[in-house]
Amino acid sequence: MEFKGTKGEWEVTGSYSMCKYSIGNEKETIAFTSVIAGANKNDIIRFKANAKLIAAAPELLKALLTCLSRIEGRSHEPFAILEAKEAINKALN
Repeated sequence: MEFKGTKGEWEVTGSYSMCKYSIGNEKETIAFTSVIAGANKNDIIRFKANAKLIAAAPELLKALLTCLSRIEGRSHEPFAILEAKEAINKALN
């Protein structure tokens, strides 16, 4: 299993005042989230949360693959759990 998408860490750029966020790395933008006219504060918070979840996707995939390989090998290493928690934290915070 190999990730065939855009390599590298993805980051969220943009601002609350612009109501627009882009997701990608220094070489490529892979997605945008933006708030439509008339959006309220909750909409803006939701759109940024969506952008952060998309940006965390490569780390989430890597963590899940690590966990899967550890579980399949019956070797429950603490670093696999830590890696999964870090990826989840990136998506949620």
